[in-house]
Amino acid sequence: MGYLHYWELKRNNFTNEFIKEAAFVIADNSDEVKGLRINEEYIAFNGWDGFDRFIFTGNKDSYCKTGIFSPENYDKPICAILLLAVYHFGEDMHLESDGLATIHIDPETKRVNKSWEEALQYVEKTYNYRFERDYYKDEVDQDRIKLIPVYKTKKDLTVLP
Repeated sequence: MGYLHYWELKRNNFTNEFIKEAAFVIADNSDEVKGLRINEEYIAFNGWDGFDRFIFTGNKDSYCKTGIFSPENYDKPICAILLLAVYHFGEDMHLESDGLATIHIDPETKRVNKSWEEALQYVEKTYNYRFERDYYKDEVDQDRIKLIPVYKTKKDLTVLP
C-alpha cells in the first residue's frame, strides 16, 4: 500500500541556493539514493525497489508514490526536498501529500506522519527553515495540513531570481 506526494512547480528552473541545499539533502541521505541526476532543471533519483523514481522538475504536475510501508529513509529526502521547494518558491510551488491527510494527522498537535515530521525537523535544524501548519479541506472535503513557510525577514522573500 502506498501513498503519493504530488506537486506543481510553476517555473522552469531552480535557484542555485535550492540546488545546493537539495544536493546536500541527497548527500546526507546517500545510502537511500541511487542514480542521482541534478541540475538547474530537474532532480531525479531512485530509491528502494518497487517505489517510484523521484523526479522533481518545473512547469508540470508531478507525483511520487513512496508508501506507508516504504523504508522511511527513502521518504525523508523526498519530503525534505519538497519542503525546500515550498520554502524557496513560495506561491509557485503547490504541494499535497497523502502523508499530510487526515488519517496521518494528530488533530490536537497537527503532527503529521513520521517521514514528514522528520523532514520538517531536518530542514529546521539544517537550514533554520520553519513551517506553520494550517488545516484546509481538499476537493473531496478531507482535512489536510498545509505547510506554510515562516520567513525570518523580508529579505527571505526575495530568494527567487
